[in-house]
Amino acid sequence: MESAPSVFVTGAAAATCCGLGAQALWDQLARGPDSAGPRAAPAVRRFAPSTLPTAGQPPLPDADRLTAYILAALDHDLGAFLTGLSDQERECIGVTLGSAYGHLSTYLAYFEAGTDRGYQLVNPRHFPTTLPNWSTVSVSDAYSLWGSSTPVATGLSAGLEAIAYAAAAIRSGEEQAMIAGGYDEINLCNASVLATITTTSPAATYPVAGEGVGILLLQSADAVAASGRRPLAAYGATVTRRGLWWDAPDARARAAQAVRDAVSEGGVLLTDIVAVFPSTNGDARRDDFEAQVLREVLCDRLRTIDIVPIKAVTGECFGAAGPLQCVAAVHYLACAAHTPEVSDTAAALVCSSGYDGTFAATVFRGCPA
Repeated sequence: MESAPSVFVTGAAAATCCGLGAQALWDQLARGPDSAGPRAAPAVRRFAPSTLPTAGQPPLPDADRLTAYILAALDHDLGAFLTGLSDQERECIGVTLGSAYGHLSTYLAYFEAGTDRGYQLVNPRHFPTTLPNWSTVSVSDAYSLWGSSTPVATGLSAGLEAIAYAAAAIRSGEEQAMIAGGYDEINLCNASVLATITTTSPAATYPVAGEGVGILLLQSADAVAASGRRPLAAYGATVTRRGLWWDAPDARARAAQAVRDAVSEGGVLLTDIVAVFPSTNGDARRDDFEAQVLREVLCDRLRTIDIVPIKAVTGECFGAAGPLQCVAAVHYLACAAHTPEVSDTAAALVCSSGYDGTFAATVFRGCPA
């Protein structure tokens, strides 16, 4: 069977409680979660306060805090590339962003203001910020990107599915490059869900709500050659399963098969996996389920593989969690490319196991230095 065209990750952007930029996330992961201070009691992990650059970008409504962080992350990590594109290049770059809760906070605030005080007192300029495609369109508009602009709202795996959608668009020839990832913020809905998990958990550890933006720059082989950007990693594949509840009789078998399928479709072997970025978030039952799945798939090799649970640092960032795990994975592989002990066939596995019954596995391959 003919192999799919290569898709390379040539950039990454992030905004988390660690600060602005993918490097801030990676630096904190390298230091370890304990270096951030004691975390004995659950506490939300909101975006780190920072000055959000807006120079050269269209003004945003004051209420649109989430899109401001998305644009700030892109400006910080990928701004030089995006602002330096030619008109011809802008026509072939699309945007796809996934979110579990989207702009729910903005929508609820708009709805509450209208019903409580009357819609004549609501600023109509804020209405577009309540729409699911607002952030995606805002990115396209900020950098005059004329390719496809697609929001993804498929639950907690939305960010990973957005990345998969972007890779498929590049492989089909529809786009030469894609800005892809996920975002989410803390709101009354997701905070109450995690609170329910906390009160029903039999263990002493609990999931902590977080906020985040995680974005990858994906390019075709031709676009990489034209731009001269060095690939951090190569995208392999994403496999998603729905209706996969951790306590169902067939859950572990279905999740394990999803991981095997992602590895196979990604063009790597199980023996190539050198690092796993799991969905572990402090919910003991679901974390144990994911550990059982990884043990079933990777067997004894699991003891020699690096396990990097980023949510110990970022908290549970919902639709942004998977993309943030991907940001960490490609940074890991980029660093590993300069390590003699690591094989040229090294690969990283990202897992997402959501409380909404979604399970996704994504594989990246390393690129020789």
